[in-house]
Amino acid sequence: AISHATAAVASCSKGPQAYLKGRAQLLCAIAHGRKAQAEPCFEDRRRLLGKALAMFENCVHADPHDYLAHYYCALYHAIVRDLEAARERCARSLELNAEQPAAVMLLALIFTAEADLKGALELVVNALKDFPTHYGLLVLRLHIETKFGRVDESLGTCSHLLDFWRKRDCCIDDERVQLTINATEGQNTFKDAASLKAGTPSIGRELSSSAPLFATPLGIGIGTTILNPNVGSSQSGLDVAISGRDCYGY
Repeated sequence: AISHATAAVASCSKGPQAYLKGRAQLLCAIAHGRKAQAEPCFEDRRRLLGKALAMFENCVHADPHDYLAHYYCALYHAIVRDLEAARERCARSLELNAEQPAAVMLLALIFTAEADLKGALELVVNALKDFPTHYGLLVLRLHIETKFGRVDESLGTCSHLLDFWRKRDCCIDDERVQLTINATEGQNTFKDAASLKAGTPSIGRELSSSAPLFATPLGIGIGTTILNPNVGSSQSGLDVAISGRDCYGY
């Protein structure tokens, strides 16, 4: 990943694709950050994390309006326990693009690490108004309410999560059936097209006027980086930010 990202940076350094250089640099920094976290030696990991963090800062300076650069910079500041810098970068990322559940969750976890459970809960509750079915936000709200000692509210959130999963199972089953139907129709369409080319059109079936729709099963994706909230103590929120940032998808 590092070699490909480095090659992308080189290819975007000049020419018609120069506008992609900032995003290529961000991908390179992400690759270095992932490598650093996989390093088993503590001293080497700390050194590599410092290098990755410097790369993220360079991405921010290269494109101050890239909300993803600010987000990842905040994430790695949080990983190295620089909470003040992490909070500033994350807040700036949300200023640039408020439609980021991952950034909201990261900022809430930073608040929990600073023992500001009230601020974290308010942030998550407000975000759920815009993303009422976001599983990661719901789970984070549950953990914060539990830590806060709000038993009734946490029970209500648990009930909502159970209903969420029941409905999701139904949606998954329905979509799997639709996927099978669409795939079958697509295969029949291709067979009919082949028979028409061979001069033997199928009897009783017409070619579809539109391409078949191939859907994917519903589920929590992993394409965007969203944290798996598991708040247990003032530092455990960020521990989970380190280990579970790719478990849910934005």
